[in-house]
Amino acid sequence: MQIQQNEKQYYIYALVDPRDKAGRYVGMSKDARMRLHQHLYKYKGSKRLLNWLEELDRLGLTPDLQILEAITDSDAYYTMRRERHP
Repeated sequence: MQIQQNEKQYYIYALVDPRDKAGRYVGMSKDARMRLHQHLYKYKGSKRLLNWLEELDRLGLTPDLQILEAITDSDAYYTMRRERHP
């Protein structure tokens, strides 16, 4: 994929359970590491995601961040529907 000069890059990422390596959430962000931090410390999202993050926190664990794909802003609109919430 070739990025045009004006286009921003986004990342499709997965939050993976460190215990069983199962993907629990797929999202999109300009900065996947910052988004992981927001998930961990702001606890916004679906109730299932919140419960999973709290469970990991009680166990002293954090989800693994896996970058699945890099896309440009011209592709981002069509990709948003690919986000999956637990």
